[in-house]
Amino acid sequence: MIDKSSEYVGPIFAASEALELKLEDLTLELFKHYLFQISTTLGSESQALSPASINRSDWEDARELAIELDLVRKQMGEPFKLKNVTPAASGNVRDWNNIKFLSVDSRQKILVLSILATLFSIILSVGFLFIITSVTKSLLFSKGIIPAILIPLIVGPLVSYINLKQSYLLTMASVEIKTLSRTDVLTGLYNKRFFTELVEREIEMRSRYNFHSSLFMIDLDHFKRINDSYGHLAGDHVLQVVARIILENVRNTDIVCRFGGEELVIYLPHTSSQQALVVAERIREAISDSKVEFKGQVIPITASIGIASTESGVSDLNQMLQIADSALYEAKRIGRDQVLIGSSPAIGEDLTSMDAIG
Repeated sequence: MIDKSSEYVGPIFAASEALELKLEDLTLELFKHYLFQISTTLGSESQALSPASINRSDWEDARELAIELDLVRKQMGEPFKLKNVTPAASGNVRDWNNIKFLSVDSRQKILVLSILATLFSIILSVGFLFIITSVTKSLLFSKGIIPAILIPLIVGPLVSYINLKQSYLLTMASVEIKTLSRTDVLTGLYNKRFFTELVEREIEMRSRYNFHSSLFMIDLDHFKRINDSYGHLAGDHVLQVVARIILENVRNTDIVCRFGGEELVIYLPHTSSQQALVVAERIREAISDSKVEFKGQVIPITASIGIASTESGVSDLNQMLQIADSALYEAKRIGRDQVLIGSSPAIGEDLTSMDAIG
């Protein structure tokens, strides 16, 4: 296992650090995208792995090894050095783990830093010339002042621009990868993992300052029928339209997530159940009134919504999700295309799968 997969360990640590993800949360898809971005910015010769060459089994073994190594590092409380792991984990892999670059997030910053680097080079060059002529008591200063200025003036901008441009590309790639790790690629909404992280912070704030918040779960009615009748591309288009409708009808402070499949979840801080009901009804009507066109066909869509609120006495995200899910199921059961407010946690209750009712 080590012979085949150890070459992945360094890049796995580097990807985890760049994406600000725990090793356990790093997926193969995100890892491949990280490799692709690095190869685009640094060039294929700067990496030991390519996304196409990765074997899933070896990668999973390597990630387990990386998790174990990270645990050992934490227990020992010492800096982790990849070169001490195995002989196979040296060379290019070690470079992956030590990549550091200056964060340059705009082309204007490239220009400013290039000018500053050039001025610094000129000052340094003239300073060295002055010191040499002072020590040797020669007339080199008057003869060498022009080359001392011209050489950095010519070479400085070129060298600094090339390096700063690479830093800019790396920064942009890092930003894109972080965005991908937090959002759903299809809809642009937050993904489940990042949504959970944000909402748990909000719930902690809610418990500290004692304000009510609400959550509702949206599920598109008969979504499987849409996929079967119009195709999966049409289904993807419907989800994108619905995501846009939701974003147009919520506040900037509300947290919207694609929870899975056709299920979308919204957390509304500082919102009572009745206020959430108004928002949910507005969204339901907007979805129902929308005319989704795909390849010349109009696809009718409706949605059912279940609401949970801290007014019911819960403050845990999982309980809120369960209340909203139970209310959503009931809305589906009694006719769909409507909104219901959940009233009890129903902890431990086995809910019927949404796939059974659509």
